[in-house]
Amino acid sequence: MVIMTWFEILDGQINPDWRTKDWPMMSTTAIPVLLAVIYIIFVKFVGPNYMANKKPYTLRTALAIYNTGQILACIYLTVEYFKTKPKMGCDPLDVSDDPTALYAAKLVWWTTILKLSEFIETVFFVLRKKQNQVSALHIYHHITTFFLVWIASRINPGGIVRIPVMLNNMVHMVMYSYYLLSSMGPGIQNKINSYKNLIDSLMEVTKEFFEKLDAFVDQYGDPRTNEWPMVQGITTTLACASVYLYVVLYLGPKFMENRKPFHLLPIIKILISGWTTKYTLGCEPVDSNAPHSIRLAKLFWWTYMLKLVEFAETAFFILRKKTKQVSGLHVYHHASTFILAWAAVKFFPGGMASFPILVNSVVHIIMYAYYQLSSMGPKYHQFTLKYKKYVTIIQL
Repeated sequence: MVIMTWFEILDGQINPDWRTKDWPMMSTTAIPVLLAVIYIIFVKFVGPNYMANKKPYTLRTALAIYNTGQILACIYLTVEYFKTKPKMGCDPLDVSDDPTALYAAKLVWWTTILKLSEFIETVFFVLRKKQNQVSALHIYHHITTFFLVWIASRINPGGIVRIPVMLNNMVHMVMYSYYLLSSMGPGIQNKINSYKNLIDSLMEVTKEFFEKLDAFVDQYGDPRTNEWPMVQGITTTLACASVYLYVVLYLGPKFMENRKPFHLLPIIKILISGWTTKYTLGCEPVDSNAPHSIRLAKLFWWTYMLKLVEFAETAFFILRKKTKQVSGLHVYHHASTFILAWAAVKFFPGGMASFPILVNSVVHIIMYAYYQLSSMGPKYHQFTLKYKKYVTIIQL
């Protein structure tokens, strides 16, 4: 009773959108909290205890169905979001019963359901006895993204929320496509042939998606940055990200297979010591051709270049034969932040988007300062180990 009273007080402080407040799962904060608690209890306690004396399940067919479903859902939602004509920058929420605004709200709600369905990924890890992949970061990611989209569905189902959700869906298309191919095993070509009709359909949907994406980029790109290097279209950015993935996941490890690790500490020290950026704070619109606005737009472009330079970090791991640090999460992080940085330069180079970039840069100053000290030899390790957990907390 005390807990429910607490939730009633919390619900009273959150002004819900009148259109979504009575939709499934939207009536009270207790529902997403309860689902998150059940998720944690299962993946950390009930599931591992159940599997303790059992052989791991293969679940190959279930994984293929799950990954395919995620890909199709992400593609569908992204295409439909485009149809609601989202705007870059400060896009206010339309709380009317206009058909387009109401449809946007429904899409945000369906995104909440999609994020809830992603809990299944962790369940698969548990049933396959891959408990080492059920990390605190993995659980944190799934719970927070579910909560964030649930909050959006309850109080802001539309408006500016659509842009980050669309970008997240694009990243998940790539990610689940990779998972799908990885789950097919050595006989991947034979399996792909058996899914030929499905793949043909996916290709048609993907073609339509990229046609709409190109039209969207042309229509909403910021004219001040449109002609800047690597900004005009998304092709160059996707090509750089693809080359990065190919090098760090295949070519680099193959190149280093029969070689000794390179000694790269001097290069790493020089690279890290030059890591510094400066941004303006505040919630402000993407505005004019005034000098201060152009300067901020240029800083966004340099941030985009900085994210490209960060690919070198993974190259250093490979050349030092630290391939175990080239995790799926590490590669996903670098590839997705690079693409997001391009989107920022292309569509909203300035305004309120400068704040998360500033926060990210401050975190990177701390992170790379820690890496710098760690690379300077054993005499600094006693100091750096003391603060390692705090650096991790700041990153999270």
